[in-house]
Amino acid sequence: LNAAGRDEQPIDVEITYFGPDGALLGKQADCAPCRLKPGEWRQFNAVLGGSNGFTASTGYARVERKAGTDQVFAYGVLNDQLNDDGSFVPMVVR
Repeated sequence: LNAAGRDEQPIDVEITYFGPDGALLGKQADCAPCRLKPGEWRQFNAVLGGSNGFTASTGYARVERKAGTDQVFAYGVLNDQLNDDGSFVPMVVR
């Protein structure tokens, strides 16, 4: 999400996926990078399921702002196929 804070300018973000051991899996094909207008958000589904050219049973994503100065917010939802509700995965800021 481009939070459209103080600057209200477009931002470029890039999403990179890593396996459970930290090994690089690859980038989100349609967001390497992608531009988000103020207030715009994107959703990516089943990202470890092969649609990006890689498959993993577990992993994590790094979302990086590559250009622009406005705020970026990101979160994930884990669907484990054991029930019909997802588990919220909070954003970690480093």
